[in-house]
Amino acid sequence: SFFCLNEKKEAEELVEKKIHPQTIIAGWRKATDVARKALEESAIDNSKNQAEFRNDLLNIARTTLSSKILQQYKDLYS
Repeated sequence: SFFCLNEKKEAEELVEKKIHPQTIIAGWRKATDVARKALEESAIDNSKNQAEFRNDLLNIARTTLSSKILQQYKDLYS
């Protein structure tokens, strides 16, 4: 299923309000397209700058590890 729990609940509420499921899906797809476009427009490509690219990768690794049990070791494992 494409819906996470919260989205499923919201979709069920909209169906209860007599909004057709195809209308809900169309809106969800449009919102997804708008969000994807905003992310693509704000993206920065540091692949040609090795130091900045490495820093980006370390930040991604630290962010990922921050929500895990290894949080206190995020710099070491990054």
